[in-house]
Amino acid sequence: MNMQTDIIERLRSDIDTIQDEMTSLLHSEDMFRNRLIPLVEKASVDVSSKRTLYQAHYTTMLLGVRRQLGRDAEEISLLKLLEKLKENHNLITKSWYSEEWLKDSSLESDNSTLSEFIAAIPNGEFEEYFGQEYLSSEIVDKDIEKLTQATESIKTFVDKRLAHRDKKDPEIVKEEEYKSALQTLEKLISKYILLLKQVGMSRLTPTMQD
Repeated sequence: MNMQTDIIERLRSDIDTIQDEMTSLLHSEDMFRNRLIPLVEKASVDVSSKRTLYQAHYTTMLLGVRRQLGRDAEEISLLKLLEKLKENHNLITKSWYSEEWLKDSSLESDNSTLSEFIAAIPNGEFEEYFGQEYLSSEIVDKDIEKLTQATESIKTFVDKRLAHRDKKDPEIVKEEEYKSALQTLEKLISKYILLLKQVGMSRLTPTMQD
């Protein structure tokens, strides 16, 4: 196994773990908003019980978001994945992406013109989202910035209130900050699933079944 293959396999394993965690988190949020809240309101649950339910949900969610910012050696997080990609960006090439994309593609044709058109699809996809001949470190840098900016208030709150208890209370996370963090995580994780696994995903939130 060469260096490129080894690194990409580890990155693929990490994105699988990140995807599973984020899908579970977004499923919890979806169930909370669309199932639990209506039931609580319908049942006229008392204020104290309602506060406990809401607090438990948001504590779980904020801790889940914070996990995607971890930097410890043994941690798997989106931030660490992006930093690894930046460090090894020259190994993530357009030719590799195209080869992997076409390997699992069901689009095949004996027509040479159509075959050329199909072969051009992953090249165009890579250039649109990731760079020219290899993954652009600038693109990854911008995504790291998007991630850290969107989750800054959550990281501060979790570090100073949930993981530890500072003497000075941090500012409460605003609703728009919370929603923005979840949306940013979903978009970035979907983007790097596409890069590493050549699978396009518009959303990570599973569809609810009645």
